[in-house]
Amino acid sequence: TLLQDVCNVYVFPLICSFGCVMNMLCLVVLFNKNLNGKINRYLILIVISDFMKLFVGIFLVMFRCGALCPYGYNYYWKLYEQYIYLFYSNTWSMFGNMVNITAALNRLLSFYPQAARKVDACISLRVKCVIIFMISAALNVPEYVIARSIAQTGWLMANNGNNGTSNPVNLPEYQPL
Repeated sequence: TLLQDVCNVYVFPLICSFGCVMNMLCLVVLFNKNLNGKINRYLILIVISDFMKLFVGIFLVMFRCGALCPYGYNYYWKLYEQYIYLFYSNTWSMFGNMVNITAALNRLLSFYPQAARKVDACISLRVKCVIIFMISAALNVPEYVIARSIAQTGWLMANNGNNGTSNPVNLPEYQPL
């Protein structure tokens, strides 16, 4: 509908841009030398995951503009949305949620200092971060990369070789292997 197109073109990118700016301000505050505690490192990871999701969302306007632009229902943008945008945004969201869980468990372990020292001695925060991101990506692969098919929903203008004029060409349906 026209309301969805207007929201996707004007409102959604504005919200994502505002969120990116606010996350950058949070990073500036969290990288302060006085804030170097263990929980602040987890907060930095959460802010980075939110920033990455919002940054990917800014470009959603390119393929969700619908009737407001000529390429709004293009087949290739739908491929991008389905296989790149949804995968990365959900991977970053899951990463942020898993970091929140890890931070909560870390706070719980702080009541038991001996156990906390053993866990921190075994796995550093960087290794935890890499493991959490790999788990997040692996859990999203079946949902957003393998098990989707995209039906053709639009027209693509192709040059037919007649003095540079273009005729609409129907695009084939894409079926993943």
